Amino acid sequence: MEKRLTRTDYLFAILTIFMLVCVLGAFFIGYNIGSSRADDRYQSVIESYNTKMSTPETYSSQALVSFYHNMYLPYNKFQKAWFETINDIKADPESKKTSAKIRSLASYAEKTLDNLQAKVNSISPSNPLLQSANTEYIASLQSFITGLENLDKHAKSVTSNQLISLIDTSTQIQEAKQHAVKAQSDYYNSMVKWGQFTDATVKSIGADQPLSIDEWTKLSLLSKNEYIAARHYADVKFTAYMPQDLTYRIDEFIQSGQNDKLNLKQVTDIIALITSMDAVKPADFIENKTKYTNQLLPDIPFFTMNN
Repeated sequence: MEKRLTRTDYLFAILTIFMLVCVLGAFFIGYNIGSSRADDRYQSVIESYNTKMSTPETYSSQALVSFYHNMYLPYNKFQKAWFETINDIKADPESKKTSAKIRSLASYAEKTLDNLQAKVNSISPSNPLLQSANTEYIASLQSFITGLENLDKHAKSVTSNQLISLIDTSTQIQEAKQHAVKAQSDYYNSMVKWGQFTDATVKSIGADQPLSIDEWTKLSLLSKNEYIAARHYADVKFTAYMPQDLTYRIDEFIQSGQNDKLNLKQVTDIIALITSMDAVKPADFIENKTKYTNQLLPDIPFFTMNN
């Protein structure tokens, strides 16, 4: 005869089942909460990444002007000091007293580098070309410093002419110039992108693209300047003058009809001729800016006044 379960047995069984249900419920609740928190955490990371990746390039006039004051102008002052020092050295070809000039220029490069590095976070992620330009300017100064320090080791024992030859063949100095013209190209490219928000006819012209005289004359000033900056980068032309100075000289050359007289068909032919004659000066554009009053330009000081 089977033994019947007592009320106590039933109660114990019910309590056991209840406890198992509670344990399983707690497990699943905890799992869901943990999973939800993990999902939220990773979702925020993903959203942050996507936001960063999808941030559109927006180049305001304010951003371009800010870059001018914070990055371009300090570097440009060093660039001017570079050409002034080189001209001083060339002025006395047999001198062996150039070491102090080289050390002074290296010190100036170090101060300029500190200046640019202190402001590296002031550029918005929505301005990648400006970020790139600043990175290139910093790399340029670092290479100049290394190159100048190496040159200083020889400055006391060679003539000025010999020192100029060492400068021309210095790997570090060449790298410094390459970084500088890349920075310049990025900056002028960002101006074109700014212009395209206002005027859809503003074009971006690659340096490797053949450009006829007729095509050149139809371009905006922004596009012409960008093309010159891109050519300087492609040819590693580190100059005392700015792209708009060469732009003015090209426009003047074409307007005078010289290209027809010399049967020049490509803009690169005009550039080669003008630069070989050393016909471009640092203030050419600013002294003739009234000829471009109808052109769309950002409020950057080197378009409006002597910088």
